[in-house]
Amino acid sequence: MRLNATNPLGKDAPSTQVFLEFRDVEGLSLLLLAPPPARMVEMDGMKLAQTRAILNYIAAKYNLYGRDIKEKALIDMYSEGIADLNEMAMRFPLCPPDQKDASMTQIRERTTNRYFPAFEKVLKSHGQDYLIGKRLSKADIDRVELIYHHELGQWHGTKSPSEQN
Repeated sequence: MRLNATNPLGKDAPSTQVFLEFRDVEGLSLLLLAPPPARMVEMDGMKLAQTRAILNYIAAKYNLYGRDIKEKALIDMYSEGIADLNEMAMRFPLCPPDQKDASMTQIRERTTNRYFPAFEKVLKSHGQDYLIGKRLSKADIDRVELIYHHELGQWHGTKSPSEQN
């Protein structure tokens, strides 16, 4: 698979085109997890913008979006829950300075005390490494992104839990 990452602001905006080739879907997920310099990729002759739209297209194309409607509903449930948490983190910079500590504490506590235990419970309940069934899904990619942001303190320059101690 070959991706052409371009500047979504148009041809007149300064940009660099980057061509990336991936042999497998796991390698492609690294592109989506890293903060990209561009929010547009060219795949299969289409120009796609927005990370979630790109991920949804890849998930559908490579069967990462469930085998039936029940699996798709579960994947959506986990992915949208993670998206809700990420939206809280995105609003963090807009918090008044006197509320920033409380807001970040709420985000971290919700991640640590609600989301991570829920994922662990699901993983233990069926003894698999994946949230849905026996194979990688879009929900797993979203979960890895959440773990990455939480552990590395990628939410708007905050320190990771390990750096705070």
